[in-house]
Amino acid sequence: MSSFTRPPEEEPAIPIDADTAKVRSAFVRTSIATVETMQKEGKTPAEIDAAVPEFKTNYGKLYEMIMKPGGYHKPSLMTMLAMLEHMGTGRLSQHEASVIVGQRVYDSFVKPQVDAMPKPE
Repeated sequence: MSSFTRPPEEEPAIPIDADTAKVRSAFVRTSIATVETMQKEGKTPAEIDAAVPEFKTNYGKLYEMIMKPGGYHKPSLMTMLAMLEHMGTGRLSQHEASVIVGQRVYDSFVKPQVDAMPKPE
């Protein structure tokens, strides 16, 4: 028997309706634009915190990522937001959007690492 222990099953994603997806995507995009503009203007983290308190509270990990020195991988985030918008218009289901995001993350981060590995002889 293997000593490998499987992690506990994850809870399924909470389904999101089209209207919620649209509103959430617009809020996140607007908040990100505000943060990035303020960063470019040289505002302090405290000033940025005060400008987007709801975003910081409701999307804490996303806020931390955007505020991180050195930035973040914006194309990945924009892909995720685009998929949320497609869900909001009914063009994609939550599952379809998840598959697309997963493939893009694989293509951007995993595949280049695998391709760079030495090939066995």
